[in-house]
Amino acid sequence: MPLPTLAEIVDWLFTTYRDQDGRTLLPRDVALYGDNVSVDIIQKLRSGKADNPTARVIEAICLAFQLPPILLFPKLWPLTLLWVPPNIPDRAPFPVANQFIHAEHPFYSNPSSPYRIWRDAQQQDASGSDE
Repeated sequence: MPLPTLAEIVDWLFTTYRDQDGRTLLPRDVALYGDNVSVDIIQKLRSGKADNPTARVIEAICLAFQLPPILLFPKLWPLTLLWVPPNIPDRAPFPVANQFIHAEHPFYSNPSSPYRIWRDAQQQDASGSDE
């Protein structure tokens, strides 16, 4: 299964995520969370015309959509499945995403989320199930 692109992730967030008032965020809303972040770069990331955002842009996206930066980098997603809390050697690895995202956050809970699709495929591969 191919990993989603940054554009697919950002577009999914804009399409699916609702703020606490139930409204979808616009690029201008996201840009306001950043320090000197333009609406144009947010729109270019969403459309795939830009794919190498600055730390300020990543920060704005993460603050606006309330998710940890690792979820914007699909190649790092395997790390979310194998994190073991420090100083607790007898605990089994558990998803780091659970520690940073509320279980009801759509990026974690919605079955159409790029992360959920990937995670579910990983779990299916690990179990050897073909269902």
